[in-house]
Amino acid sequence: MILFITKIYSAVYVYLANNFRINIRGFGFLLRSISKDYILKVQGNKIYLDSRISTSYARLIIGKWNEDETHVFARRFAEKFKRIVFFDIGANIGEMVVDFASLDEFKTVVAFEPDPLCARNVKINALLNNREAIIVENLALSNKNHRAFLENGGTPQASISDKKNSPDDAEIQVVMFDEYISKNMPDICNDGEQMLILIDVEGSELAVLEGAVKSIEQYNPVIIFEYNAVSKKHFNLDQISQVLGSRYCIRRLNQRGGVDDNLDDTWNCIAIPQNLVDVV
Repeated sequence: MILFITKIYSAVYVYLANNFRINIRGFGFLLRSISKDYILKVQGNKIYLDSRISTSYARLIIGKWNEDETHVFARRFAEKFKRIVFFDIGANIGEMVVDFASLDEFKTVVAFEPDPLCARNVKINALLNNREAIIVENLALSNKNHRAFLENGGTPQASISDKKNSPDDAEIQVVMFDEYISKNMPDICNDGEQMLILIDVEGSELAVLEGAVKSIEQYNPVIIFEYNAVSKKHFNLDQISQVLGSRYCIRRLNQRGGVDDNLDDTWNCIAIPQNLVDVV
């Protein structure tokens, strides 16, 4: 019964959010009230609902992606690049990697998720959908290698902190993207693949990019990064531009999965190498 009620509430929530930008209260409470696990059907995929992290399934429970525009963009991207290497940094329960790996053009798909429970769910979802291309790394990424603490674990708002601010904050391993690539995938993109990176790490996007400077220079990736009210508390687009340099331009990923220049009203932005601007 609680799942049925939550589905109805989710449908109302999505309608109001999409059409009027109204976020009604009480949705999180309903999601947290789910006490059983389920297998959801989402756009032709099976998604395991783990009741312990139920707030991660806000739209998934009614068969919709949490960020549909990113899925639309991935399909458009696959029409233009036939061999793609994809890194999802902050993968949560794996909705992006499970869907993207269903496309033949995505040859290698890597999910970075520091929360052990969420990382486990990415693996389950990969198995449920026979997505053999998915590699799951139970790691956080930043601009230095160190041990840190995971705040708000098991939620879409999970983030890392150098201090343990709550007894529930779990200690996690943090690495630099550059170091991960040099140690684990030194031959990546040797066959002409285009790299695509998605970063959704609740305000630590700038730090992730700072730890990926060598890889960005070498592989020329297209980079989607979250830039909303939470992100803006931690960094601005000028700082992103300073890290990426003049070889990149920054655009908005809009709600239709397209790219435009409206940087005043963003949820996700996309950094595009100058030589690919007319392609992407």
